[in-house]
Amino acid sequence: MESSTDVTGMCGPPSPDQSKRKKKRDKVRSAWISFIGRILAQILGAVAMITLGLTVADRMNGDRTERAHAADGVLQRRTAPAPRTSGDLRPAVAVLPLASFSSDSGQRHLADGLMDELIGALEEIPGLRVVPRTSSMQYRLQPRSIPEIASELGVDFVVEGCLKRDGDRIRITLRVIDGKQNTSVGSETYNRPVRDALRLDTDLASSVARDLASIILAPAN
Repeated sequence: MESSTDVTGMCGPPSPDQSKRKKKRDKVRSAWISFIGRILAQILGAVAMITLGLTVADRMNGDRTERAHAADGVLQRRTAPAPRTSGDLRPAVAVLPLASFSSDSGQRHLADGLMDELIGALEEIPGLRVVPRTSSMQYRLQPRSIPEIASELGVDFVVEGCLKRDGDRIRITLRVIDGKQNTSVGSETYNRPVRDALRLDTDLASSVARDLASIILAPAN
């Protein structure tokens, strides 16, 4: 007798157990696909953020560099002395930072204040062209010879000086130097009580400026 083969399980519809197992596998597969998709999305997002951050940082650095160069240019334009025009025959003068032979910070402030007052007073004299304070002040930390300073600033005369305290009085010594010849063309000395010098009266600066101007303008007379 021939035996018959039951092919119901092979070709027929799946059994309930097979259907459950298939659904479970599909569910697990979908979960893994979703999980991997989220991971990839996070990685791509992080890469994009890093790229964007680097681009923005590079652009900001470039902007800061451009602004720094622009600021340097503005500073150089501000501190550079005004060029002399072909028709300007006025003698040009620069007042250097005044030396102070003392560790007293108050005396240093006095020297700087007198320098400012003196420059302002000299600027009021029509026959002179005066270099701004910002151009002269650099030579406190960057010493140069008088001819070098005169050449760099484009001036004919350089005023240098010092302050020295003697008891309750201040001695101010100023000297006018020919920038090209590097020779002194005149000097002035002033003695003032400390209390008067500390006030930095404009009368004192004006008096000193007139004395210096008479020395500078004398060769032209």
